[in-house]
Amino acid sequence: MPSDFKPIVGHHFRFTNPNNTFVVCEVLEVIPCTHLAYVWKNDWAVTKTPYTSKVSWTLSPIEGGTELLLVHSGFEVFKNLADHNGGWMFLCNKLGELLKVTNK
Repeated sequence: MPSDFKPIVGHHFRFTNPNNTFVVCEVLEVIPCTHLAYVWKNDWAVTKTPYTSKVSWTLSPIEGGTELLLVHSGFEVFKNLADHNGGWMFLCNKLGELLKVTNK
């Protein structure tokens, strides 16, 4: 999704979805090359399901490479979880095309 993201604690940015709605975010934590966390606030009117959650990305060295831990937490499970998971699955598949990925 297009964004005005900058890896600076306190920076406010937003992701714009293909249907031209958006998610408002704020960078919470940055440890270069190791960890990134931001608050993700979905409060646009068309969803009628407002929520605030946290997304964190953590890289850890492991034998033979690097492990990525992606956690999206802090919200109640939606009735249609498949739609929500679809975005992350799309992203992870795109990352997999760029990186050598092994699933555990």
